[in-house]
Amino acid sequence: MNTTEQQIRDEYKRARQRGWTKKAKDAMRRKEAEGGAVRVMPNGYTAVNGRPVLDPAKAALIREAFELVGGGRHSVREIARIMAAKGLSGTRGGPLGPTSMLYLFRNPWYAGLVESGEGLARGQHEAVISEETFQRAQAALDRRH
Repeated sequence: MNTTEQQIRDEYKRARQRGWTKKAKDAMRRKEAEGGAVRVMPNGYTAVNGRPVLDPAKAALIREAFELVGGGRHSVREIARIMAAKGLSGTRGGPLGPTSMLYLFRNPWYAGLVESGEGLARGQHEAVISEETFQRAQAALDRRH
């Protein structure tokens, strides 16, 4: 097989994979928008019969962390230390570091929102925080980062 044939085959293969990836992502977004679990549950949730269920103890700590970041007086690193001392752990049981906390704070799932083809949509899962709390946290993070 010559180089041109191989390049054509490789491009065809990549194009098919991109199509499959888009179809898979679209299907996962639809399922998530309907309240189904399509990935590892975010911190503070567990899957019961394929549906996300809130862990009340972790949800309270996550809510407190969002209030702290929304207040704008603490860095993400400080909040990670405060919440670790209060017992907030990651999905694997260890303390959340600053990067994981920042990821948590930027995740609209906690406000009851999921990504859809048109942007964010209301999910079927129970929110940990209000959309207003989420927006306040985003504004505080944007000022700091």
